[in-house]
Amino acid sequence: MHLDDSMKKDSIRIIVLLAVIAISGGFVIGKLSNWGQVAQVVTSNAEIQLPLTVSGSPKTVSNGLYGLHLGSYFSKIKYFKNNPTQFNQQTGYTQDPGVTAAVSEIKAKVYRFPAGTDVRYYHLYKPGTTEYAKGYGYRLADIQNDIQVTGEHFVSNTYGDYPNYLAYEQTLPEGRNFLFDYIEMLKADNAKAMYVININYGTIQEALAVIALMKQNNVEIAGVELGNETYAENIGFHENPAEYLAVARTYASAIKAQYPDIKTGLVVARYRSAGTGSSIANDAWNTAIAQAMAADPALYDTYIYHAYLQIKCDNLPTRQAIFSCVNDRIGYASGYSSAQAVKSTVGVNLGWPTITESLDYYKTKFPGKKMWITEWSLSHITGVLEGSGYYSNSLANAMSNAAFRHVMNSWNAANNGVIQYAVEHNITGYTAYGLITTKVPGETINDIPNSQYVRRALYHEALISKRIYTRSLKLLDSTISTNEKVSIYTYLDQNTNFLFVYFANRSGKTLSIPTITYNGQQLNTTNSAGTIYMMSGADPSASIGKGGAGEYTYDGAQISIRQEPISSVASEVIPGYAYGYMSFPVASVPVNLPPTVSITTPTQENFTLTSSSLPAVQGTASDPEGEQMTLSWTNTVGGVIDSTGTKSIASGSWSAGAFTLKNGINVIKVSATDSKGLVATDEFSVTYNAPTVPDTKNPVVKIISPIGYPSPSYPVGAPIQVEATATDNVGVTKVEFFSGSAKICTDTTAPYTCTITATSFGGSNVSSFRAFAFDAKNNSDVKSFIYYIQ
Repeated sequence: MHLDDSMKKDSIRIIVLLAVIAISGGFVIGKLSNWGQVAQVVTSNAEIQLPLTVSGSPKTVSNGLYGLHLGSYFSKIKYFKNNPTQFNQQTGYTQDPGVTAAVSEIKAKVYRFPAGTDVRYYHLYKPGTTEYAKGYGYRLADIQNDIQVTGEHFVSNTYGDYPNYLAYEQTLPEGRNFLFDYIEMLKADNAKAMYVININYGTIQEALAVIALMKQNNVEIAGVELGNETYAENIGFHENPAEYLAVARTYASAIKAQYPDIKTGLVVARYRSAGTGSSIANDAWNTAIAQAMAADPALYDTYIYHAYLQIKCDNLPTRQAIFSCVNDRIGYASGYSSAQAVKSTVGVNLGWPTITESLDYYKTKFPGKKMWITEWSLSHITGVLEGSGYYSNSLANAMSNAAFRHVMNSWNAANNGVIQYAVEHNITGYTAYGLITTKVPGETINDIPNSQYVRRALYHEALISKRIYTRSLKLLDSTISTNEKVSIYTYLDQNTNFLFVYFANRSGKTLSIPTITYNGQQLNTTNSAGTIYMMSGADPSASIGKGGAGEYTYDGAQISIRQEPISSVASEVIPGYAYGYMSFPVASVPVNLPPTVSITTPTQENFTLTSSSLPAVQGTASDPEGEQMTLSWTNTVGGVIDSTGTKSIASGSWSAGAFTLKNGINVIKVSATDSKGLVATDEFSVTYNAPTVPDTKNPVVKIISPIGYPSPSYPVGAPIQVEATATDNVGVTKVEFFSGSAKICTDTTAPYTCTITATSFGGSNVSSFRAFAFDAKNNSDVKSFIYYIQ
């Protein structure tokens, strides 16, 4: 049953509840002043009593962070060949209305299509025609080419038994491309489209036609991804960013020429901690992407990152050990527990970056650019994909995704909305990730009436979390003091003045929140009626229906869903393993509202100049309380602050003056700070391409060893240790050493050294060697050294 969060307080229920509490002796009751009122303080008998402090001004959470990756939704769920209620060989296919309704109920803001492996095999047209292909339009030639490049084992394991899939597509109605199902879905759910181009085997003509069809159907396009995970060794670009960029440019140029309003994104490689596996190669790929975006900011709007938490618990011997490991490591991997805290409990350092470390890396690597996270979840890596997912459909997986979601919200609020979209992987598809999956043999759960499908644990996490985005909740700062595995995130609905306290209790102990202090004032939570909506289980491996660690025959602890009114927030006891929220109305709390600041000149967010002089940066600022503010600004180049400034201002217009730019991407950030320390920021980036100055000046080389006076003598064949210095107005690239006409050494770093063998030329008792210094323009200088032959 779904209840409205804005229900009214039931006075009779509260009176009865307090009477029962007093008689039972199960709670301690006292008195506390609350804004001039007398309020009861109720402390439950929960094992953890956790007072909560809420502070700060409400921060905006982007609705775009609530998106869904469609996986193989149309082929595996909506039109499922093995489900006779949906598919008929003679009459074609229909759909499962229960599943359609369940997907719509999530109310995602963005849908990604095609998704995953389907991207590089998707076609709108039949080969060589403009006739619409069936389904995803798979072609045997594409698959055969991939088999030659990567091997059949990879291709078949990626998306199943491809001969059967190709045969399945042939049974679909003529001309029914899944793009039309996608468009209908977007319109029905009022969602934006995140369209991924097949740049491996597709054509520009097809890409433009897909965009045109969405435009014709009044679909709002969030953006276009220029490929899917193109940095990977098995995707077709040989881990060569130049090869990828050459293809991506042709697509981006064609799209911008016809649809200049469409945002395009380049694919970046996953961030790996320094010194691990592919960290150097991935960073080199990302450097090339950053350079391409800086060189042509009008062509490439953003970058695309796929984020998967790595916790490495799959290989433990028992289900209990696996889920105990997952429960311990979620906090560290998602970034809200310190590495030291995790080491003290699990004795290991994961060696993978946390969410916040990854987000910080990309923000620094791509300054001034928005980020699209078009896949995110808990990583499932063990086994063949179709049977993997040691954590799938578990409470631990749901709480991991919840943590991921809240960390993204917090980081984004603190970083000026760098993340523009975040798309969860995925609505269905492989069992490792599916929010909705088919029933397994022997499963009798009737989760969706008259359906072969089950809404799994991740689905219910999404429903619980959707209030953040569908009600446009504002994030507040939450502080708790505990060593237990408990996390609290607090949001405010400013339209209704409802407070939402989200909790993730991984401690295994019961929990209550006896008091909530909001900006220094005690809330009356004892007499606050509201709603609780949560999912909980007896242990982290609890699931919805069948499912659990690695296989779908386990029928153990089950997840319970509770959504109902509560009469007292303070007395509510939260189970040991639970994720959810309590929401309740709060009186108008005096809050110092943050200032606002906006840059009005220049008007662009990202642009390029050929002059180092940037005219005065101007804008407006205001403070709701009418106080004086401090305006400060910085210019950051390559992650290093180049210049700063500050001044006192009142509400109205301001000017930060002109800037002298450095070569590269300059990120100009302006902040307005009020007297209470609340800050508002705005920023833009400008790329300065410094003109190339002709370098005609020769370097200067000097031989400093051996000493030239008096000239030394050596026997033929003796080693001569040579050392030289070299200087240049731009930079020395190398020093070469010659004996006669033979080059003996090349040294590119100072001090420049070489070992030369004493040689007699033509029987003479006088010999020499030479040192040449070169700069980048091949300007050179040479010095000779004369010595005697004994």
